[in-house]
Amino acid sequence: GWTYNHAPMLAHWQGRFWVEAVSNLKEEHGVPGRTIFLSSTDGYDWTRPSVAFPVIPLPGFQPPPEYYDGRMIDPVPAGLPTIMHQRMGWYVAPNGRLLMLGFYGYAPTPRTGPNRGQGLGRAVREILPDGSAGPIHVIRVNREAGWTETDLPFPFYQAHPDPEFVEACDALLADRVMTMQWWEEDRASDGFFPEIPEAIQPKALSFYDRADGQTVGLWKGGFAGLTADNGQTWQWGQHNIPEINSKVWGQHLSDGTYALVYNHSASGRSRYPLSIVTGTDGKSFDHLLAVHPEVPPMRYQGIHKNHGPQYIRGIIPGNGEA
Repeated sequence: GWTYNHAPMLAHWQGRFWVEAVSNLKEEHGVPGRTIFLSSTDGYDWTRPSVAFPVIPLPGFQPPPEYYDGRMIDPVPAGLPTIMHQRMGWYVAPNGRLLMLGFYGYAPTPRTGPNRGQGLGRAVREILPDGSAGPIHVIRVNREAGWTETDLPFPFYQAHPDPEFVEACDALLADRVMTMQWWEEDRASDGFFPEIPEAIQPKALSFYDRADGQTVGLWKGGFAGLTADNGQTWQWGQHNIPEINSKVWGQHLSDGTYALVYNHSASGRSRYPLSIVTGTDGKSFDHLLAVHPEVPPMRYQGIHKNHGPQYIRGIIPGNGEA
């Protein structure tokens, strides 16, 4: 079991690499779904995975039938387990604490899913100096789905007895670039997110800082944006990477150059080959190279399992340097 491990998030903290991944029995969004984490000093030898966010049931809870932009959702049967979804995994706070995060969403139906603005909310716990994880708390409640702090199976983060943990969570909540990674799962209309044009679907954010002071945001589907005020406002556009599908990872490299890694899809639907383009200014990119052109056979069949190497990750600004 637990053959499907997806959406790896990466950080470097206290001399170790840290990876968090969604873990399902055989396929994406399958029930049950949880999150695991592991670490390594060299990136080759890793600890055995530990459970970061376990499966929890929803006994008796019926979300309201109508909420958020007039959309309708199907009632969730009593006792249906939640599944984990994550577009953000780690946050190295200004006070040096390492936070690990995940989103508790609903298993998918034709009108529900873990990344459609539905679900309980976002959970957080701290990685302690010995490599273990502290207790699970909730950092943001999905109020527009009918939840409150008193409904959730974990305490709200402000109830944590350690003021430095609370301080780290407050710093994350105030960082509008970091929390822009939450939009796809949250989609709240309470002012937490900046104004987003209706045609823009900012899913699966990666971002990097340019020498001109701008932060570049890259999203699934070819959407791109610029912010000069730490995510308070964005200039929206589309980049010109042709035939793109799935996630784009942008990185400011240690030699001062920039790279975009993505699936240069011949059809716009397939997720291969894995390719890279590089540039010197974070604006223009060339030197297209294939990183992983082969498509290996699939070991385990299941839904939402596209062929090809995909959804690559690096270390986002602020989450450490290796």
